[in-house]
Amino acid sequence: MNWIQLLSTYRIGQAACPEPSVRSDFQRDGDRLIFSAAFRRMKDKTQVFPLEKNDYVRTRLTHSLEVSCVGRSLGSSVGTWLLAKDPALARHGIQPADIGDIVAAACLAHDIGNPPFGHFGEQAMRDYFKSAEATGILERLDNDAQRADLYHIEGNAQGFRITNRLESPDNHGGLRLTAATLAAASKYPATAYKNPYKKNGVYQDDLEDFAAIYQALGIPQRGEQAWQRHPLSFLMEAADDICYLIVDIEDAYQIRQIDHRRALELLTDLAGDMVDPPRLKAMESKSDQLAYLRAKAIGRLVHETVAVFQDNESALLAGARDAPLLKDIPSIEKLRALREYAEKYIYISRPVVEVQIAGHRVLTGLMGIYCQAIANTHGRDNITRADQMLLALLPERFRKSRDSLYQKLLGVCDYIAGMTDSYAVSLYKKLTGISLPVN
Repeated sequence: MNWIQLLSTYRIGQAACPEPSVRSDFQRDGDRLIFSAAFRRMKDKTQVFPLEKNDYVRTRLTHSLEVSCVGRSLGSSVGTWLLAKDPALARHGIQPADIGDIVAAACLAHDIGNPPFGHFGEQAMRDYFKSAEATGILERLDNDAQRADLYHIEGNAQGFRITNRLESPDNHGGLRLTAATLAAASKYPATAYKNPYKKNGVYQDDLEDFAAIYQALGIPQRGEQAWQRHPLSFLMEAADDICYLIVDIEDAYQIRQIDHRRALELLTDLAGDMVDPPRLKAMESKSDQLAYLRAKAIGRLVHETVAVFQDNESALLAGARDAPLLKDIPSIEKLRALREYAEKYIYISRPVVEVQIAGHRVLTGLMGIYCQAIANTHGRDNITRADQMLLALLPERFRKSRDSLYQKLLGVCDYIAGMTDSYAVSLYKKLTGISLPVN
């Protein structure tokens, strides 16, 4: 792989006469994402604390914005180093800010495909397709590759589908983001079928466009329906991990799941010598103290991550590295301690688990209602009135140009994955009669 090709501005469905703009191609990627409906809906999607009423706590939306800021810092630092090392990049019109803008846009897109209730929501959708109820439906699909997609419903694959198809569906290429941004946003560039990664990043239905993007970037295949990762996807991944591990401690304090002393200890240990003790001590607000330590800890991890990227650039270009960049930073043990604490005291705390269990019931319930209606009506003439009404409630964009049973089931997943937490709960209550849509 080479940087000139990896930074390609090729877009699926690119307009023949693009409009002139003072913005770079990669800045336009970020703007298109921010103005998309799917991005706005993340304001009511779970980050860690489902349906939390405290406005301080992060949602998927605010998390993505923060990750994008860290990603821009990582990308711009790497871009400055790359251009100093290889002046040929500047002769091709590449600027350090371009690298920052690609990573920032990729970070904006990295969670856009997550369903309601976060990763627990993903699991709920998978659990439905692995249930006895769905067995007969999936037996009617054409092949194992299609079944693998539904057994492994994945926010990463859904994210590509949203940006490349579901947003601006009348355009081939959807939002028409650059190939560089789309690949940088993909941690797992493979289908669920014969997948070399731990997760999948594209469905069979989107494979043609996905392959075209990786071909345009000169990224080689790693196997059947699988590709090497774009080097900048490692920076996107690092920005995500840095943010959620650190800010979850801050959020947990705000909703009183951990006390101030413990939060202060964890963040102080990670920030290390970046902290100015007199300045910290002079702060009267406990929240301001944690915000200061959070900023210093992120700054420290950004510097360490950039250094690891520089040391591993050749391996990344050769497709010879799979491990996250954070694995090799000097602060990795402190970061692991933070993760272990969060997993033990935050992610499985009673309020989080209670809503997650309820969310699992909501999503598996909605999946069952709509998928069964699809199965009852596909290729059949004797359609019940109840199934007709249910499918009438499925928005047109999720039924349009979907001929096969596989595509129709993906349409249900598109609809449900795109819901906010609150809308999913409200719709489930209405369809099950828990609450009726009456005045």
